[in-house]
Amino acid sequence: MIIYKTDFLSTFKRVDIIVNEIIESLKSIQELNSENTLFMIGFMLRELLNNAVEHGNKNDESKYVFCEIDYDYPYLSFKVEDEGKGVITLKREFDFEDILRERNRGMELILKYGFVVNVDGNKIHAIYELNNNKDRGVSND
Repeated sequence: MIIYKTDFLSTFKRVDIIVNEIIESLKSIQELNSENTLFMIGFMLRELLNNAVEHGNKNDESKYVFCEIDYDYPYLSFKVEDEGKGVITLKREFDFEDILRERNRGMELILKYGFVVNVDGNKIHAIYELNNNKDRGVSND
């Protein structure tokens, strides 16, 4: 079931407004009452939406970013699309030495948090399983 759907012009200010709006609306879902879970979702959304603005639409404020969230317990599905040419596939392994890199740290953390991310050109689909009880916090083991 679609619980959120929007499109907006490519600005970081709009990303901030949209993410805050989404997080507020997700608080009404009982399974999302964890501050840690909401933080991880907010982090993931900011990363995907900011990447769409910066890398997909090249900061062109006349281009749109599209966002849709579906909820089918236990899964939350996040779809983000921009008007750019697309991105390369993400590396799936996470190395804590990589955290010192200039780029791609956010996407690596999204994977570490337990999101399944699929990239298809200019469309990114991230899936989060709510009933997975493993600790998704970042650790060094």
